[in-house]
Amino acid sequence: MTRTEIPDQLISTFNEFISSLLGLHFPHKRRQELVRGVTSAAQDLGFNDVLSFIYFVMSKELSQEQLGILTHHLTIGETYFFRDKKLFQALENHIIPQIVMSRRGRTRQHLRVWSAGCCTGEEPYSLAIAFDRVIPAPKDWRINILATDINEGFLQKARQGMYSEWSFRALPDHLKQKYFRQGDDCRFEISHDIRKMVTFSRLNLVDRTYPSPLTDTERMDVILCRNVLMYFAEEPRAQVVNRFCRSLAPGGWLVLSPSEGDFARHSGLVPVNFSGVTVFRKTVQDQTYPACASAAVRLPDHLQLQTTQLPININRYGEMPDHVKGRRPQTVSRPGKEADREAAKAKKPVGLPDIQVALPKDQTVSLDADSLACQARECADAGRLTEAGDWCRKAIQAEKLNPANYYLLSSILQEQGFMEASIKALKQAIYLDPGFVLAHVALGHITRGFGKLDDSLRHFQSALTLLKSMNSEDVLPYSDGLTVGHLVDLVRSMIPGE
Repeated sequence: MTRTEIPDQLISTFNEFISSLLGLHFPHKRRQELVRGVTSAAQDLGFNDVLSFIYFVMSKELSQEQLGILTHHLTIGETYFFRDKKLFQALENHIIPQIVMSRRGRTRQHLRVWSAGCCTGEEPYSLAIAFDRVIPAPKDWRINILATDINEGFLQKARQGMYSEWSFRALPDHLKQKYFRQGDDCRFEISHDIRKMVTFSRLNLVDRTYPSPLTDTERMDVILCRNVLMYFAEEPRAQVVNRFCRSLAPGGWLVLSPSEGDFARHSGLVPVNFSGVTVFRKTVQDQTYPACASAAVRLPDHLQLQTTQLPININRYGEMPDHVKGRRPQTVSRPGKEADREAAKAKKPVGLPDIQVALPKDQTVSLDADSLACQARECADAGRLTEAGDWCRKAIQAEKLNPANYYLLSSILQEQGFMEASIKALKQAIYLDPGFVLAHVALGHITRGFGKLDDSLRHFQSALTLLKSMNSEDVLPYSDGLTVGHLVDLVRSMIPGE
């Protein structure tokens, strides 16, 4: 590779571009790290000189493989099992027992955790071991640990669950013997019971793809993101913390590294100290929220979607019958001109369920449906979920045939913890458009969370069938920038054997 001097102005521009793309920021004293990293990435990707690579990155849409390689060279991927002994003591002695106590007496014992920036998997597997050690009768619980990273190479290694001695330098021997099996190549394989608690998925923390039912990043009991935000610029760092706060269930816990505590300045987070370890707990400001993450809460009657029996028989988890699978209706068939005229008088579509959206009597719809939905999304992004739900119901009232509005309402309801109402809204979206792939993915995650694994698998398989007919580079509407290819990867990670 030709050695080329990078002009100061170009490296400064590239630094700003990398901040917008990945959130990473290299202050002046760390500029040489950026130069070394981008030079190594250029060489790894087969470029003859680093200048060509920089211009390529700033002018082209990078593939996920290219993005992962670039990120790998710009970040430090070093980790090991049970890194930070005091933190895991706080988890095992305080946080996990509190969550277990809050679930006592429930028919559904469910725990949701997210390891963000999981690298090669040591952290999420350590969490799974901690839960197995602390929770009485762990097999009676549904423990879902989502582990995400932007580097697909790291994720592939994590999924293999094979580790060398270097990864065990902080793990006591008795835990190593209990939870790992030594292979023929002097590496150690994680046990099956621990491995099945963890799902690995690619996610860029700068993207707007969370919290979302598509990425299964809602209603988290615990989020760990350690030694990641220290590399971010101030603005994307604040956006990530805000999204983490929204991704947590009320009363949920955010865990950063000791050096990153100042980054968690957020009105919805309160610092809590456990023997020198500071973590952050989400406050419960809106009492319409459920008290805990996995509670199945019925929406108050005045906010319910009221429906009559659907003409198409959709089961309670929203699965469509065989005769409509794969169909993408562009218009709704009508029974005739006379019925058309009657429907026009009643101002409701023929052939659809009688959907009534309850709104306060003094509220009227003065904006068009798209503007109302935009208002709903803006309120949701700001964490004002009750207000977001009101705007979304107005959008539905203005345009009852648009499945995207029901999908948006479902996302808001799910973030609030109103799971039954969220499922009902997703059913409406699928009724209006059986090919609405986002609704199938969301239902796949929800039914999986309820332990309905067969239903979940059918939804994910339906979604995968629909996605395979699309261009992998296309961005899916209403997905906050998620491409078809990315969603295919997410769905495949949920289907055994894919």
